[in-house]
Formats: sequence, C-alpha cells, structure tokens
Amino acid sequence: MTPSDIPRLLTDPSPQDWRKVARILDKLWNDAQSSVCVETKTRLGILGKGQLPLQEAIAQVRRSISTWPTDARKCVPREPLDHWRRATIDDPHGHDQLLDLCLKIRHESATYGYYETYVCNDPSLLWTTDGPWGRAGCQQVHLVRGFSGPARSVRSDAWLRIGEAGQGDLVGWLSVYLPPYGLLAVKLEVEIKMPEGRLSPSQRARRDELARAGAIYLSGKSVKCVVGQVRGVRDALLARRPVSQAVCEVEGLGW
Repeated sequence: MTPSDIPRLLTDPSPQDWRKVARILDKLWNDAQSSVCVETKTRLGILGKGQLPLQEAIAQVRRSISTWPTDARKCVPREPLDHWRRATIDDPHGHDQLLDLCLKIRHESATYGYYETYVCNDPSLLWTTDGPWGRAGCQQVHLVRGFSGPARSVRSDAWLRIGEAGQGDLVGWLSVYLPPYGLLAVKLEVEIKMPEGRLSPSQRARRDELARAGAIYLSGKSVKCVVGQVRGVRDALLARRPVSQAVCEVEGLGW
C-alpha cells in the first residue's frame, strides 16, 4: 500500500481500511523523523512514485473523511496504532497529527443507528420493481436495535434477564420473493463488532441455532461488510440453497 491508495481505501467508511491507511501514515511519519528529510529523499529518488509527503497525505485523509456521511464520521472507529503517542517534553516527536485523525469508540452501541440507516437503505438492498412488497425502492431489509442482558425491574430492585444469550445487536428480517411461496420475511440478526472483536461462544451457538431453524445470523465490522453478507445470503436463497449453507458462505466476509 502507498499514499496514492488513500482515496480508494477511504471511499467507504471501514475500520479495516482505516487500519491500512494508518499503516501508510505511520510509514510516512517514520520517514519524516529519519535523518534524511522527505524532500531530500524525493530529490534522490528514494521515495517511490506516488508516495506523498506526510502533510499532503494527512490533508488527503481529511478530505476523504469529510466526504463520509455525518453519522459515519461520528461513529465509525478510526483506531490509532498501538505505538502512537502524544508528544511530551521528554519526547517532542509524538504522533499528534496522526492521533488527531483518529476516533475511538468505547462501545459498538454508538454505531447501531448508523448501521440501521445505511444497511436498510443501501441501493443494492432495495426492491427495483413494484410488487407485493409495495413500490419500487422499498426496503428488503428491516433492522432495529435489539437488547439482551440484565435490566432492573421498574417495580422492584430485582434484575431481569432480557432477550436471549448471544442475540444479535440488530434484529429484523430480510424479505425475499420465492415463487411459488411468494413473499417471505426471513428472520435476520446482525451482531456488530469493533475492529478487534470476535464472536463469543454463545454468539456462535446462536448463529448455528438460527441457521438450523432457517434464520440468518450475521456479524460485521462495517456497513459495507454487512451489506455484502446480506446480499450473499439473499442470492443464495434465490438460488434455492439452504440458509445454513448461505450463512456459512458469507461468514466473516469483509472482516
């Protein structure tokens, strides 16, 4: 990857692609701190074609992020690399300019509204013609925030268990038209993960349980990732392949 790849990588908000951009910036930062300055390297032909100086690359990152939807700019994680540190008196050469580009999200719940809006309204997941579902442009996917875990009773101090173990963060359905059965709504759950997240044992068990029952359980780290998985499952169902096979085929797609 080179700095010329930055616009392409940041075309779609994705924690995974941001990590690639962070590595590009990190290399440029190291070049800028070396004993031979970037300008000298350019004159000597040490920098390859398309490699931009650090400041220009940072400006390109800012321009690319500014094209993201407002919700994406506020909630799609842009994690710093582990060794990035703020400058101090003892170490004045900190990664401050790079850290200013980052966005840390404490919990994936901050992203739920973004996923609901942009997965359900993705152009590839809208009906293209009028039909039993309504007018062309209607959503094929419906998702709302689910909840599972402990909650305090409003009538007492008792704690109640809400939902089921391993339940996805977003719940709803995927509509498919399968003649001769007609229009079907297939149960859909989506588990949102942060960049380093993985499915827990209870979530894997939930995925397998729903697949056996003919329902869909997906996990993703970006809207692009989830949309790709939903499309894959939809296409498999239209080809009359089992739900369990479809879910297996798209598992981890885009992680």
